[in-house]
Amino acid sequence: MSRGNERALKGFTLLEVTVALFIIAVALLAMAKMQSASINAAEYSGRMAVALRMAQDVMEQMQARGPSSWESSTSPQICPGGDPQLGIECPELLDPDGKLGRFSRTWTVRSATGWPGLTSANMREVEVVVTWGGRTVRLVSLLAE
Repeated sequence: MSRGNERALKGFTLLEVTVALFIIAVALLAMAKMQSASINAAEYSGRMAVALRMAQDVMEQMQARGPSSWESSTSPQICPGGDPQLGIECPELLDPDGKLGRFSRTWTVRSATGWPGLTSANMREVEVVVTWGGRTVRLVSLLAE
């Protein structure tokens, strides 16, 4: 056997193995960080969806009850489990036990005169603000008789 073939049959050096293990470790750490970020984004997305559903629920309940219920909230309504306010109840959420947290919502009803092209006096602008854990969702819409 020639001297070049003997070298090829000996295997990897300690330096080569160490470098390969270092590269694998860096890749695994990057994947773990991506997994953590993905879980946080999914949790935020779930809470955002619940908050938007709660804001939309106020609009739907007001529309169903008619103009007699078109009044601003007097204090924040805590959901799930909050008391009805002006006939508006907390919706049945996907999370009735509050595992996603407690959401606070308020709504303001005012004349809709500031909207361009709007002339009807029987329209109201409704702004619903839902907060949770320092985050806020704001939904503004029009209600018509």
